[in-house]
Amino acid sequence: MNLFTATMVAASIWAATTGIGSKFAYNVKTENEVVTEQFVYKVDDSGKYLTQHLKYNFEYDSENRLTQKTTLSWNAWTNKWENSRRLTYSYSDNVCSIEYAEWNKNTNDFSKISERVSYSFDKMNQLTSYQAFKLNEKTNEWNMVQNHEINIPQIDLYWFALK
Repeated sequence: MNLFTATMVAASIWAATTGIGSKFAYNVKTENEVVTEQFVYKVDDSGKYLTQHLKYNFEYDSENRLTQKTTLSWNAWTNKWENSRRLTYSYSDNVCSIEYAEWNKNTNDFSKISERVSYSFDKMNQLTSYQAFKLNEKTNEWNMVQNHEINIPQIDLYWFALK
């Protein structure tokens, strides 16, 4: 598993499992040293009972890089998991792109991508920029909503480490 994929999965799990007195409980399923599913349960007010809440399915490419994270919500009326949203990850050279899509009940798919982000890395795999885009549904054009250039000179980090 590459460092970026491991970091994204670990950060996702960490963010979901931290917090004192949490009203949620978690269970993770792994296969071949990668997380394939994560279940989120709501804890009732007594703290004794759990009910199903969310399920995350993770998919990876041949290099064990995360390619999809699908979120399913528990429907208590039908007692079934229902698709909710999906993050799709793609990799090229030193760029990782992530697209966000919500489940479309009319077409039964995740085809309507509404947001995307792009992370760029240097040759040493250090993050150098972040760009976020939202789709303008009227014009069907992508509008940049955030653009961050990250410049951390390595010599400054070395100098601070010596102090």
